[in-house]
Amino acid sequence: MREVPSTNTLIIEGVGLFRPELMKYFAYTIWVDCPLEEAVARGKKRDKDEHHNPQDELWDGIWKKNDIEYFDTYKPNEIADVIISNT
Repeated sequence: MREVPSTNTLIIEGVGLFRPELMKYFAYTIWVDCPLEEAVARGKKRDKDEHHNPQDELWDGIWKKNDIEYFDTYKPNEIADVIISNT
């Protein structure tokens, strides 16, 4: 185990964090933008190649549906302080 020194900065990562009830806890927000089809393809590849646990049905089904609903509802690309393109 490696000890990490304490600082005044905490980075929290998560696709679904841009929700009104959570935004008050963030001083600065960054949205990493990637087309949904590209993100799904990357997720499928990672699960197969790195984790040896293909989950294509979930990527093409509920996870993709959830991402679309989240993006349409919360519009993180419109409220983030910074947007980084990851295409």
